[in-house]
Amino acid sequence: MVSLLRRYVLFALLMITASAQTPSDWIDQLAAPGVPDRVRWQAALELGNWSWQDPTQRDQAVEALVAALNTPEVGLRTNAATALGRIGDPRAVPALSRALGDPSALVRQAAAQALGRIGTPEAAFALLRALSDPDLRVRVQAVRALGRTGQPMAAEPLVELLKQTAETAPELRQELIEALARLGGFAVDPLLRAVQVRRPAVRQAAAEALGRLGDPRAVPTLVKMLSDPNSQSVAAAAYALGRLGEPAITPLLERLDHPDSRVRRAAALALAGIGEPAVAPLQGNYNRFATLLAQLQGELRQAQLAEEQRLRGGVPSAPEPSAPEPAARPVPTTYSELQRELRTLKKDLRRLNEEREATERLALYRWAEEEFQRRIVRAQELAASPPETPVTPNPYLLSLTPAPVPPTEQPLDLEPLPPEPGTPARPSTQIQREIEAVREKIGWVLTALGEIGTDRAVQALAAVVQGGEAPEAAIAALALGQTRNPAALPVLQTVAQEITYPTSVRANAVRSLGTLGDPSVRAFLLNLWQNDPVPAVRQAAREALDRLGPTAQTPAP
Repeated sequence: MVSLLRRYVLFALLMITASAQTPSDWIDQLAAPGVPDRVRWQAALELGNWSWQDPTQRDQAVEALVAALNTPEVGLRTNAATALGRIGDPRAVPALSRALGDPSALVRQAAAQALGRIGTPEAAFALLRALSDPDLRVRVQAVRALGRTGQPMAAEPLVELLKQTAETAPELRQELIEALARLGGFAVDPLLRAVQVRRPAVRQAAAEALGRLGDPRAVPTLVKMLSDPNSQSVAAAAYALGRLGEPAITPLLERLDHPDSRVRRAAALALAGIGEPAVAPLQGNYNRFATLLAQLQGELRQAQLAEEQRLRGGVPSAPEPSAPEPAARPVPTTYSELQRELRTLKKDLRRLNEEREATERLALYRWAEEEFQRRIVRAQELAASPPETPVTPNPYLLSLTPAPVPPTEQPLDLEPLPPEPGTPARPSTQIQREIEAVREKIGWVLTALGEIGTDRAVQALAAVVQGGEAPEAAIAALALGQTRNPAALPVLQTVAQEITYPTSVRANAVRSLGTLGDPSVRAFLLNLWQNDPVPAVRQAAREALDRLGPTAQTPAP
């Protein structure tokens, strides 16, 4: 009976509170003795939510709420601080500053939040004291509030707190990054200094904050950070550079030539994060690396020949019995004739490729590459008027736009590639290592285009798949799947079903069809799985079907 009576009294009091619709009633309830605590708490919140038009009533409300900060009820002090923050009157700053020393952490949190809402320099200065509060929740609220004030004075203390807590308080780390990002350009210089700190966790957090700020002044420091010995710091710098956008493209392209593979990888991923603006520069770098690859291949052949002659006492090696000299062919001397020679050789090579095991394909392609180069060199030796050592044209450079056709048939003017007589050749092993490094760079460029995934990136990758050498074309085929762009479907289907393409390229094209996840290619993949003559392609089709998911009508092969 007593419990029911208490509920009735409480309900009646709440109804009385609900009927009080004016600020004067709420102000009276805050100061009137004998009013239940819950009613006073609600009155404080109502004052904070009121849209004030009368300055006199607003002043009265602020005075009543400031007085409520000194009451013994924790709930009322908390709601009074919250209401003062919503009203946003700077005259409440001194009282809220004192509330930062309240025994209750809930009151201190509400006071910090209120000071952040007011946002004056005095409020920001008061919040600096709360950064050392013993309660983590209060420190988090103070960090958020300082970021909300946007005051320049908050930048240095927040960065110092980041240095102190980056390793010990991960809960505070992200809040600090968010707050520094809200401060804008005021936080750039302190963060740039923080990147120089020895502790990896501090460098990573500072790099992330610089990326969130998006200020181009951070580009040189973040690019230098790509060489950091800590892999997580390198990843943080790459992520930040990716967020900075176009100002970071040029220095990132330069880092693709860095001797450290970690730095090259991070630069490629950062370029991928920039997106569409990085497509054209990546295309240019692909061509540059392809040109370098061709030059290194030519130098490698010269070095291997010189080494072989030295081993045989200066006598050129005799032709192997298993590799007889091919029958004499008409000597190609023009651009079109050389292109026809290349296409004929590639067709022969692809036909032979289907008859060999995977372990033999690399050797087969290297043999074909050397054979093609040898024929061109022999043709130029016969066609050249002066007795100079000719060079091979660049069969590796794959222009991502169609090459212009010469208006007339003119003999090729090839620049001499071999070293001058008497120039010491580098060891072939050193050149081979450089070739592997260049191939890795090409791979990261293609991977970055795949991560970007726009229509232009798809077009660039499709050009490599359809016209590139086998290793690069295979990587580009996989990258097309990573684009997640339906525009890649036509070229992937064309390459997958065309038997003249190398097996590795076809198989990767099939796998990318599964990665794209478009159910419309299921019938196409089923046909490859059941009927393609190449085992590796059938296996890739099976894997792609598995990625698409099972169906009730999948027939047995």
